[in-house]
Parts: sequence; structure tokens; C-alpha cells
Amino acid sequence: MSKSYTLVLPPHRNEPNRTEEGLVKSRMESGPCGICHGDMRRVAAGAGAGDDVFTAECSHQFHFRCISGTVARGRIACPLCHARWREFPSFRAKDAPPAASASASASRPFFRPVEPRVFDDDEPLAMGFVIDNLSPCDRLCVISFSSGANRLMRLSRMTDAGKAHAKRAVDSLAARGGTNIGAALRKAAKVLDDRLYRNSVDSVILLSDGQDTYTIPSRGGYGHVRDGGDANYDALVPPSFVTRTDGGRSTPVHAFGFGKDHDAAAMHTIAEATGGTFSFIENEAAIQDGFAQCIGGLLSVAVQELRLDVACLDAGVRVTGVKSGRYRCHVEEDGRAATVEVGELYADEERSFLVFVAVPRADAWDDDVTRLVEVWCSYRDMETGRTTTVAVAGDEAAVVLRPSRVEDYGGGEKSVEVEREIVRVEAIDDIAMARAAAERGEYGEAAEILRSRQRAVARSAAARGGDAMCSSLSGELREMRARVADRRRYELSGRAYVLAGLSSHAQQRATSRQVSGELSSSSSAASAAAALPMGITVSYVTPAMLDMLDRNPCAICLDEIAGGQAIFTAECSHTFHNRCIARNVAHGRRVCPLCNTTWHDLPTPAQPAAVSGDVDDPPLYADDDPVDAPVVGEQAAADGDAAAAMVIKTHCEHAAVARGPSRDNFALVVHAKAALAAAAAGEAQQRAPIDLVTVLDVSGSMEREKLALVKKAMGFVIDNLGPSDRLSVVAFSSYATRTTRLLRMSDTGKATAKRTVDTLVAGGGTNIGDGLRVAARDNYTHRRGRHADLVPASFTRSGGRVAPVHTFGFGADHDAAAMSAVAESTPGGTFSFVEDEAAIQDSFAQCVGGLLSVAAQDARIAVTCQSPGVRVGSIKSGLYASRLDADGRAASIDVGELYSGEERRFLLFVNVPTADAESTHLIKVTCTYKDTATGQTIDVAGDDAVINRPLEVTADADQTVSPEVERERVRVQAMEDIAAARAAAERGDHADAARTLRHRRQLMMECELVIGSAPDPTCAAMAEELVDLEAAVKDAPRYKRYGRASLLAGMSSHGLQRATGTQPKVGLLAAARGGDGRRRREDKLVEFAKRRSYTTEAMESMVSKSRRSRLQQMTTPVPPPQQEMSGSGGDQQRLQSKMRKRSEEEEEEEVENTDLLN
Repeated sequence: MSKSYTLVLPPHRNEPNRTEEGLVKSRMESGPCGICHGDMRRVAAGAGAGDDVFTAECSHQFHFRCISGTVARGRIACPLCHARWREFPSFRAKDAPPAASASASASRPFFRPVEPRVFDDDEPLAMGFVIDNLSPCDRLCVISFSSGANRLMRLSRMTDAGKAHAKRAVDSLAARGGTNIGAALRKAAKVLDDRLYRNSVDSVILLSDGQDTYTIPSRGGYGHVRDGGDANYDALVPPSFVTRTDGGRSTPVHAFGFGKDHDAAAMHTIAEATGGTFSFIENEAAIQDGFAQCIGGLLSVAVQELRLDVACLDAGVRVTGVKSGRYRCHVEEDGRAATVEVGELYADEERSFLVFVAVPRADAWDDDVTRLVEVWCSYRDMETGRTTTVAVAGDEAAVVLRPSRVEDYGGGEKSVEVEREIVRVEAIDDIAMARAAAERGEYGEAAEILRSRQRAVARSAAARGGDAMCSSLSGELREMRARVADRRRYELSGRAYVLAGLSSHAQQRATSRQVSGELSSSSSAASAAAALPMGITVSYVTPAMLDMLDRNPCAICLDEIAGGQAIFTAECSHTFHNRCIARNVAHGRRVCPLCNTTWHDLPTPAQPAAVSGDVDDPPLYADDDPVDAPVVGEQAAADGDAAAAMVIKTHCEHAAVARGPSRDNFALVVHAKAALAAAAAGEAQQRAPIDLVTVLDVSGSMEREKLALVKKAMGFVIDNLGPSDRLSVVAFSSYATRTTRLLRMSDTGKATAKRTVDTLVAGGGTNIGDGLRVAARDNYTHRRGRHADLVPASFTRSGGRVAPVHTFGFGADHDAAAMSAVAESTPGGTFSFVEDEAAIQDSFAQCVGGLLSVAAQDARIAVTCQSPGVRVGSIKSGLYASRLDADGRAASIDVGELYSGEERRFLLFVNVPTADAESTHLIKVTCTYKDTATGQTIDVAGDDAVINRPLEVTADADQTVSPEVERERVRVQAMEDIAAARAAAERGDHADAARTLRHRRQLMMECELVIGSAPDPTCAAMAEELVDLEAAVKDAPRYKRYGRASLLAGMSSHGLQRATGTQPKVGLLAAARGGDGRRRREDKLVEFAKRRSYTTEAMESMVSKSRRSRLQQMTTPVPPPQQEMSGSGGDQQRLQSKMRKRSEEEEEEEVENTDLLN
């Protein structure tokens, strides 16, 4: 597989000033095992022979064998800090057979690890990491090549949308054809040459695992070109990439040779000609680390166009030579000046150059010193864009003493800095000589050259003094010597390894190349290498590179490996989430997914039966996306809008009550209404952002059409969330897993959420409690039969606002009692019954439409009696908590959240005393709430409830019952009869249940309540609802199939005075029929829903949008049969067929319900 990646990057980013030694040391630190106190051996990644290490959520580390034995004996607390763990390690020896599938499937795993990936997509994973770490001001272009080259995406800024587009482009890659590196580089050059705008930093990353068979002429045959013979590799490099002779900056190409079959000589030539680096990616597991190191440097460019100038000072001093490696240098003919063109430097990067000068003879009357040279440099600062010149301070100039006897001044000792550079330069020369010998076929000579140089480095004063660079260089020479020992080794990896080393040392810049197990573990170089990821060497690594390497996620789930998580570090030193790798091993894979090292100790999923005691608190999910800072409007504006944000009214049963006798149970209605939002529902910029967690059932009962509809509904929800909203998806079957963290719904977040939802697969049992626990990150002990035990404590705690749970019972097989109990146990939670599969999207839309229009929170209504003797006898507040003082003089109702345009009515019964005055002030009502737009707490007062007190009530107006009070009384009585009917049906007395509902409907029909000349729509809608409920409780089969759920959903809606997602049974007919009939039924559905379910304008708008989307999908032709192999076309066809069949059944039920209503 061959690809090229072109990146155009922005100026320098500030990086922390951390030393290389300190960073490497921090990666190496590891204490002893907390149980056996033995050392935990770490080796270079991929080398094997290390210890398996389990890092617990509390960050303590143990040998995997030690802690597995402890857990097997029932101890689930940390032996050191006694923290209780959520995830436990379970040990299985390499040769032990896997657990029997039957028993394994029968027992429920304690946690659900992420399904393992197929590890044949390392390049897409690596590119995904690169894309994730680019910022919005960076630009990226992706070019793929095989026999030809294609630009997969234009040079795009890495905004959220740009990143999503780039990832889709990378995911679309497929291996095919030959290898045409030249065409790919020409395409990359054209992208950069033709761009309209330019960033200060640009670069090309080239990855290839093959040899160019198109651009390079195979003069001596293909094999001759491969051996590095007389091949014109320069033909691969576009002219605009070649280092310019005028000193201008060219675009560097950082080449990555992948595997053992690539043309290392060609890749090295490309990098050398353009000022880039060549890295050897021997193992596929190191691709991402190699890219991370390269990107870490590119994102930290500190200076550009760096030029060093050297000028001789005293007469007779001459520069005779400069060892500048790959950097272009020039020495004047007279030797009095020299320059070195350095170019770019990353943050914290260093360059050392060896300058040889001729020192003249000093006469006795001259000064005691000879001033050799002065040095200054000029460069362009990336932060300011200015050209800066820096000169060496006068007291640091190159000056030598000129005594008569050197020994008198200790001048026989060489400078450590100079000695180190001499050692490095001589080593580079010998590496080049060894490579030339190996290319001639003199492998013994090449190995001897490297052996001699390795010994010379080890004997140098710098190495004896413990210099880290010399120790690392010595180990690298030993590695090279092993790789050039014979033809086979040299062809497989020696040439590429040597060329990557030459590229690194000649530029004094880090490249990627793997250190094999032949590197002695006793050397300090080996210790340093073991602290770095596989393929990363110590030489020239900067803090920015190490910081990028530290960001590598778990290679299975691609989520970050962070504190508070259970981590498994294998004997090959690769690290994974414990739950991810346990699932991987459970599928029979006994090797490292990255480096294919065979493991001796295998992690397996822990079973709850192996653990005694209660399970304590789970780890925190403290990885959610940040939220925007709250925007607080001006105080004056907030105060001005306070009165309009919430309206409080009171309605008395009668306008007047006679003075003489007292009257008990006088009815009043307290009416609260949240003002309509100024903008349409769902506009993120004019509403409060929400945190939404969707807990989706993916058990076996959700197969095929059901899960397909849920995925479509979730796609609709995701599309209608704003960039400031955050969403997390939790899926559950026999156990629950959080499939996405709490992500902001930017373009990238939406794409991630949709991809996650699309990957859901139905199977297993139904563990609602585990799904809610993962959503709440809380814990409980479940007692069978108690539905309240399903609800985590954090959803029901008193004090402070808690998250409501809105439940949706889908189809005829769900546990309506459990879903209703879950919703009722959380403040403001609703239960919706979605009988029609096609209506799930509309139900979700209605719920989300409300959530996206929250206008008030923490609303609390306070009632205070005014005139003496007035007492509140009782309150009908439905599912809202109410409190009545012992003396009856005050009461309160906790309303909680109100959506925009939502109303609440509460029926109060008060005792009215005798009176002497003409009027009695019954109650005063106030409401306190938090305005979501401003974040301020606002108090609103309503008008006092006042009644006239004539001696005798004679006027018709005074005797007329208030429509508001009567309407609320009818609604409350209907609620009570629905609850009574449900109790009768649960007892099996379906006749009594139907009789109760029929009687209530008849009473409502006899009610003479009118508003103007038309019947009250609320009473009419409730009468129609009672018809549906009466039909649903007529017999046991109907009650079990949909009656129980219908009653509970109705009780939830009326108890909260909030719309639920329960759709009228005509909904499917409207979607299944075409033409004017469908439109008329759709209009009927909308009007019916408005009258019966407390819907707001925001909900109606969102439902209308959902219906338009659904109707458009229904009119889309079914894909041809050949597409059914993917599952989507067949599911769609079966779904439409099933909907048409069900429409006929519902038509019959609709006729029956109409007869009942008439």
C-alpha cells in the first residue's frame, strides 16, 4: 500500500521548556510491584521479555500475575491505598485453553470491553492521529498513489468539518496497482505551487512500502535498482522541491519507508534533496509513533532561514574547514569568513558545527591571547515574523591563551563540547564508509568499520564522562553493525536503518528507526530507548516530539489512555485499556495487536462471580469536551426581561362568595406559563446548551427494523443539536458500554456520534439498570422486582438539580412498568410509548424539541394565604412535589424545568372564612426560577386571588364557574380515573377498568363547559384519549400488548402536564398512504397531537421537521435487490412492507375506536 500525505502547517506553537533527559527519565520511572515488591522490567517496545503490568484506576502498579491472584481470592480493593476498583484483572496462562463459549455467554461480564478491530489499517489510524492533532489554522491535503496519483481532498483548513472530511478521505483508501512515487510527488508539488495562500511552514510527508517502477529507469534490471546501483533517483524529485541555490527555503519532504520491501535509497535521496528526513518504519506498529514524532516537530517550528556567520578576528587566523553535515556551508577563498545555512529549527532543537581554523604563531610582544573567530546568526522569528540578528557576547568569543608553556595553564585537556562533536562527526563519516562498503558487497569490512568506530566512541573522554549522546551513539553503532553483518540482513533492514541514521545525524534531527533486541539491555542507551515508543530513538528528540508521542491513544478503541483508568501494559511494553485488550484476548488472539509479540500472560474479562462484596464507585468519566463560558447579558436587560420570562395568574372557582357562611374546598387554579422564545426552537445561539445522554437498547429484541429505525432517529437528533450542545451515547444489552464520551456537537462531534451509532449491533439480553448506571456513572445493588432499584442514586438525590430521564418504550415487548418507574423516579422525566416503529423518530424529535427550548429551571411556586382565616386544604399537583404547612397558611410546589411556551396549572382547595368586608384576599402567589438565558435567579409575583363578598350571591356572573377552574378539575378527575382503571386492569378486572373509563368519558361529554360557541378542546381531546384507553383495557391480550403502556404514558403526560412521545395510532396510516389521503391524515395527526399532549411550538416545529424527513424517506425508491447484501436495502424494503401491513390493522382499530366515540 502506497500513499503520500501533503501537509501545510502554521507558525510556531509555544512549547514548555523541558529537558530531554528529564522527559526520558519521567517515562522510565516505575516503582516495584505493590504486592511482591519485585522490579517490573520494561524493555524496548516490541522486544519482548518484559513483565506484564496492571495499572489500576488509582494509578498503583502491580505485576499482572500478582494482582490477578489477589482478585481471584475476592479482594477487589487496592492493596496499597484500599481504593475500590471498577475493573479487575483476570489472569490466564498462555497455554490455558479459552473459556468455554457456552458458559462464557451465559455469564454476564462485569464490563463490556470495546470490540477489537482488525489490525490491517495502521496507516488510516496513524493519519487519524495526525488529523486530530492539527489545529483550525493548519491546512491539510491528502494524496494517494499507486500506478497513478490522486488528490483525495483539496488543501483544507483543519476545522471540525475539515477534519471530518479528511478522515473520510483517508478511510476511503484501498490498496491496488503499482508504485509511482514520482507522480505522487509531482502532484504534491502542484498542490503547493498552485495554492493561493501560503502559511509560513509547509511540509510533505511521504509514506511508501514499495519501489517506484515508473519514474526510475531499471538499467541493470529491477534488482540492480533495488540494490542502490546506478539509478537516477533525482528524477523522483520535482524541481520546486529541490533545495534552492539562492538560499531560499524549499519544501522539505519527510519520507517514511515502511516495511522491508521499500526502496530505502530512493526515499533517502528524496529527503536529502529537499531538506527533509528519512525514517525507517520497520514494524507497522510504529507508524503512528513515527508520524507523531514528525508532526510534533513540525508544529513547533521556532525559527526559519537561520544562517550562521563566522569571521576571523586576529591576523593570520584562517578557517580551513567546516563539518556541517547536510547543511550547505561556504568558506571564503582567503579563509577569513565562513557561513552555514541552517534553515528551520524546532523549539528546543540544537545544532553543533565543527569548525577547523589555522592558528598563527604568536610573537612574544603580542597579547597573551589570540582572538580566533566571532560568530553571529540571523533568522526569522516565527512568533513575530521579524528578522533578528544575534551575536556571541564579547566575553564568550572564541579566544585562546598563548602562554610560553601550555602545561602551566592546564591547556592539555580538551573541551568536552568539542570532543563530543568530533566523536559525532567521525562516527558519521565511518557510517557513510560502512554503507559504501556494504553497497560493494563487503559486509565484513562494513561491520569492522562500525565495530572500530563503536570502540573509539566508547573510549572517548566524553563517553567515559557519561555523556548521553555518546552512549546513545555507541548503542546505535552496535545496532548498525548487526544489521550489516551479511547480505540478507543488509537487504532486509540494514540499508534502510543506516540511511535513516545518516539522515538523522547529518541534520541533527530526530528520525524514526527501531532498536532491536540485540542492543544490550545493560547500556544506558537501551534504558533510554525502553522509555520511548517503539521505533523512536533518543537522539535529537525534542520536548515537543515527546509531548506528541505521549498523546497516543489506546490502539484498540482509539480513546485516550489517562489517569483513573485500568491499564494493561504487556510484556512487549505496549499499553492498552484493560477492558479493550481483555476483549481482544477473549476472541482467541494471543499476540500483541501492534507488534505480534506472543504473550505468556493473557488478560481475560473478569466475571462477577469471582468477586465478593459490593462493587464500589466506578472510575470517573472526566473526559468530556469543554463547555463555553456562560454569556451573561447586561443587568438592565436582564431585569427588563424578567417580567416577561414567566407569567403567573390565579383563577377563582366563583367570582363571589356570600359573606355569611364559611366555605370549604373552594377551588382555585394557579397558572404558570413560560414565555415563548424570541427565535425558533433549536437555535443554539439563542438558547441554553444541553448535555444529552442517550441510553439505547441494543439487545436481541432490537434486531433488524427496530435498530434501523433507532439509528435513523438518532441521526435526526444528532443533526438538530447545536455546536454548544454535548452528546454521549450509551448502548446496553446484557451489559452497558459508553460508546462515545460527552462530545460537543461540532461537525466532527456529529460525525463521530453518527459513526458510533451506525456501528451498533443488536444481541444479548436487556440490562436497563447497567445502562443507566453507565449514564449516571453511579452504582447500586439491584433487588429483583423493584423497578426503583434500576435508577442510580445520583438521578434521585434530594437537593440540587438532577438530570431527568425520559424513557421510550419501543414496541409491544418492553417492560412498561419499569420504564415508567424509571421516568417517575427522576424529577421531570417522562415515559413515552412508541407502539408504531415508524414513529420513533417523531417521538425523539418531540422530546428533543422541548429540551432545546428550556426557558426556566429550578422553578418553585410559593402560595401564601392573605386574609385571616383563609387556609389551604389540599393541592392537586400531579407528579410535582408539593408541601403544605401544618397551619395551612402557606404551600409550595416544586415545578423544576419549563420549556419555552409551556404551561402548568395546579388546583388548590382553600377554606374561605366568614367575612365582614366586601372582599376577601385569598392567596398571594410568587414564583422563583433561574432564567437559562441569563443564568440569574428571578422572582415573579402574580395577582392576588380576590373574591367579592356580597351579602347574597344573586348575579349570574358571580354564580358561573370559571372555565379555567372547571377545565382543570375535569383534567384532574380524569387522571384519577385513569389511575383507578390501571389498578383494576392490573388486578385482572378489565371490565371494571373499561367501565371506569367509559363513565368518566360520559361525564365529560355531559359537561356543559363551553368557550364561546365551540366545545373546550382540552376536554374534547381528553375524551378522545379515554376512547383509546377504554379499547386498550377491554381484555388481557390488548392490555398486555399495548394497554398497560398506553395508560402509564398517559399518566406520565398528565401528571407532569408535559408532552410525551406517545403518538396517535393513525400515525402509521398517514406515513403509509400517498396522495391527498396521506396529507389529510398527516394534518389530522398534527391537530390531534396539539390538542391532547401539551405540545409547545418548539416541539411542533421539531416534529414537523421530523415528519418531512420521514415522508421524504418513505417516497425514496427502495434500493435494488443487489444492495441487500449490505443489510440496509433489505431492511428498508421489509420495513416498508411491514408498515403497509400494520396500517391495515390500525385502520380496523381506528374504525372500532370511532364507533366507541360515537
